[in-house]
Amino acid sequence: MTDRIDVKPFDRSEIEPCLICRKGLMHDGNLTFYEVTVTQCVADLTSIRQQHGLEVMLGGAAAVAAAFSPTTNVAHRLPPTRRLVCLDCAMTPTTLALIVEAA
Repeated sequence: MTDRIDVKPFDRSEIEPCLICRKGLMHDGNLTFYEVTVTQCVADLTSIRQQHGLEVMLGGAAAVAAAFSPTTNVAHRLPPTRRLVCLDCAMTPTTLALIVEAA
């Protein structure tokens, strides 16, 4: 077992202002900032209703219903959103939707 951390270089072309304060990532002198990736998911109501209906018809046997269901998908993943946040802003409460909607 090793204590080695697998680090990946961060290219200058990837730098952008902080999502929240719009300042530079190291404006406060901190050498640490965050790269945040968020994936938004949307429920597939048609599929959920279909699976639930099948469960009801089979007397609540969820495992059996899953075996007979044409799909077991319950949601769809949207493309991920990647943003950078300075250390100061990372230490303050932030609405997660802000990261997703800032795209």
